[in-house]
Amino acid sequence: MHPYLKKIAKSYKENAIAADAPAMEAYMKHHFKFYGLKSPLRNAITKNHIASYGKVTYEDMQIIIKEAYAQPYRELHYFAMTLLETHHKNLQEQDIELVKWMVQTNSWWDTVDYIATRGAGALVKKYPTLGFEMDHWSTDENFWIRRIAILHQMKFKQQTDTNRLFNYCISNANDKEFFIQKAMGWALREYAYIDGKAVRAFLGKHQMPNLTVREATKHL
Repeated sequence: MHPYLKKIAKSYKENAIAADAPAMEAYMKHHFKFYGLKSPLRNAITKNHIASYGKVTYEDMQIIIKEAYAQPYRELHYFAMTLLETHHKNLQEQDIELVKWMVQTNSWWDTVDYIATRGAGALVKKYPTLGFEMDHWSTDENFWIRRIAILHQMKFKQQTDTNRLFNYCISNANDKEFFIQKAMGWALREYAYIDGKAVRAFLGKHQMPNLTVREATKHL
């Protein structure tokens, strides 16, 4: 294990509240093990770790992310995502493949949704031609990859490519997967804050799942 990762794993373990772990594991449907670190405590330890040991190099970041994802504890997966975000200025266009790997590995909504905006979304903003990669992702057989495509523009606001957003919803309109239906509604609701009229018009023209419509129209 990389020394940088070994140090944070040690800090997490030493400061964990073991009694909190069972409830955290249950909340994540027992897909992952937890040390027992709720977000405020984990974030404080992570912040102190980075302040004490500095940022790792771009090359080490990639190594540490994959090593962290190989560990069973969810807190270390969250640490890997933090590393990705702290290096947002250094990320290269080809790092979309690293992001995809992270989505496909230890997949669940908590990491996927974080990566959607801070990983894929950040890269598309920096390298707009990656929007074409999102087009491919929007029809991927892996529904987590499709969820990323649907959600990656969540922080784009007025810069949202509405054609992409609406087309992704159309291409997934018949999907029965809860996480896809929810993602479409969430993405449409977020854009409705910018242009509610466009979202209403879209929903009036296209048959969307009931869950999607409910989510999209919560504040319309």
